[in-house]
Amino acid sequence: MKPGASAAPAPRLRVAVPCAWGLLLLVASVLPRTPGLPGGVSDGVLHAAGYGLFAALVCWALLPGLGSPGAGLAGLAAGLTLGGLTELLQSFLPWRSAEFRDIVADGAGSTLLVGLVLAGSWLRARVVP
Repeated sequence: MKPGASAAPAPRLRVAVPCAWGLLLLVASVLPRTPGLPGGVSDGVLHAAGYGLFAALVCWALLPGLGSPGAGLAGLAAGLTLGGLTELLQSFLPWRSAEFRDIVADGAGSTLLVGLVLAGSWLRARVVP
């Protein structure tokens, strides 16, 4: 290995994972909806989980550079922005409908999962020497 070369692609992975998940959310939000959701899971739970995971991944990606407050705010902003943009996009698609309660679920999931990422980061900093 050359001097100064990184052994792990961690920075690339930290960018690629949230980008891939965000793209998957965007594609899923414009496809025609299938009747019924798996296992009786509510639409709100799916929104909270999907956009919450996106927000948490953005937070995780930015933690090394921005620290907890900046990464947390960026994660929340990313989750709400992507959620709002997909709802706006859905309002133009005849086979989808935009709903404000989906944005609320996106925000709730984003807040919860970003909070868990930040709590885990805080605990790791205090437990791992």
